Amino acid sequence: MKTIHIKNVHEIQKNIPLLQKKLKVGLKIIDHQISITGKEENIYDAERVLDALNADFSIDNALLLIDPEYLFEVVNIKNFTRRSNLEDVRARLVGTKGKTKKLMERLSDCFIKLRGNTVYIIGPAEDMRDTMTAVERLIRGSAQGKVYG
Repeated sequence: MKTIHIKNVHEIQKNIPLLQKKLKVGLKIIDHQISITGKEENIYDAERVLDALNADFSIDNALLLIDPEYLFEVVNIKNFTRRSNLEDVRARLVGTKGKTKKLMERLSDCFIKLRGNTVYIIGPAEDMRDTMTAVERLIRGSAQGKVYG
């Protein structure tokens, strides 16, 4: 059995039957804690999916993590820059009207979420390295056109 903290209890609660069926685990929510029971390999997948749901990915995107070819990566912006104004760094990652983020997602077949000073990425293993490199280069200040152009 594994217990993890969850933020979006309502979203997970309304999808418990689907999650239990797809993940092949038992899920029980008490307050903001969710207990996972089942086979160890299924618990591992469930943890990854629940972490993605905690990062506000859609249920469909989070369930992609059942496939071993999909990865879930977390990038802390503070680990790649010394800038004090992290709002500017976040703005660079998103771009005007979200264009930079959308273009990175389209070019890489990855899904990207930005929450606070953390970037979350779900994507196929073969695309993850390039996406991570692009995110890190944007954080460090590279011109957007040079990152994906």
